[in-house]
Amino acid sequence: MSPALFWILSRFGWRALFGAAGGIGVAAAFVFARQYRDPADHPTVSGSELAYVAAGGGDVGRTAPAGFKPGQVRELFRHRQMWGLCIGQYAVYSTFVFFLTWFPTYLATERHMDWIRVGIFTALPYIAGFFGILFAGWWSDLMLAGGTTLNVARKLPVIAGLVGASTIAAANYVESDGVIIAILSVAWASAVSPSRLWWGMSMSATAVKAPRSSLALIIPFNVRR
Repeated sequence: MSPALFWILSRFGWRALFGAAGGIGVAAAFVFARQYRDPADHPTVSGSELAYVAAGGGDVGRTAPAGFKPGQVRELFRHRQMWGLCIGQYAVYSTFVFFLTWFPTYLATERHMDWIRVGIFTALPYIAGFFGILFAGWWSDLMLAGGTTLNVARKLPVIAGLVGASTIAAANYVESDGVIIAILSVAWASAVSPSRLWWGMSMSATAVKAPRSSLALIIPFNVRR
């Protein structure tokens, strides 16, 4: 996707890029609005499936919405778990902003690459990150299956990934474009692996720890603003 977006940028300018990306988003929103249904209203979901979801604590779309009270926000932040989830989630998503905004600019201004090459090379760390995410999840589950405690099995890949992400500093000491891309790909794969693992853990922890009536209230605080 990145090469196509950078081709639009180099050929038609940033306004066309914004229009193309925004148009895809609007089209997707129409498709979602037309296709999405609550489980209870979906034509292909059977009664036994709805009962199974409800038995597991899931909302099948028949629960009356809970009202909002300002005091719920104060109550949430009285729990240290909530502070930990918010701080961790903010720190994790700062890596995404870092690569989304700084990385292409660095390649264009400091490495003097044309926009088409920037688009191609920008995609490589994300490909590496795809495999990094799979490895982090596989490693975590492997440790868990081998008898490692849940605490260690979930936290060790996150810590290892953050340590691996520090290899980005090595990019300051090499000149080869290929080596720099390799270093940044390793750093991004290391960073995105714990970030995705943390995201999954934070969302699952939110669902488990939060009061049922406040779950939707927690989600906006538990993402990068």
